[in-house]
Amino acid sequence: MESQVTFSVKLPPSVKKGVILFCKKSGFKTSAFVSKALEEKLADMMDSYDLTEAIKNADGFMTLDELKKELKKHKRL
Repeated sequence: MESQVTFSVKLPPSVKKGVILFCKKSGFKTSAFVSKALEEKLADMMDSYDLTEAIKNADGFMTLDELKKELKKHKRL
């Protein structure tokens, strides 16, 4: 298991209250819930960043409008 470190952030009181309330009702430990939420959000954002970079570097990519024009050309043939 990976070692643990403390990471503190300032949150709006309503967010803190919502997390604590949810964890009490659902039986999650607050620290485990927040840790998992951050891990998942980080993974999502890294995937999004990687996709954005891949699109920027892609060769032969067409916009939707370019694709529509190309398809119309081929229908005329």
